[in-house]
Amino acid sequence: MQDSQNSTITTTNVLPDGSGGFTPCPTLLTEAEAIRYLRLDVDGPEHPENTLRYYRERKKLKGTRIGKRVLYTRKSLDEFLDLMTN
Repeated sequence: MQDSQNSTITTTNVLPDGSGGFTPCPTLLTEAEAIRYLRLDVDGPEHPENTLRYYRERKKLKGTRIGKRVLYTRKSLDEFLDLMTN
């Protein structure tokens, strides 16, 4: 939130950018963004896109097909994290 006294904006919807920083997180994420959101690219499998497909095929993670692409909502990724960590 921003006010006239303080120009700092606080947000919790960010993605790691791969170089130690963060970028704003969209509501609808590509496969590469979902991999970063779930941190599958950090000490994870060699092919994290296969991991997404594995969980999607087993109905643990919901993808949204738009054209030929599968996209993921932040909500579905958060629900997946809740499922896997509880």
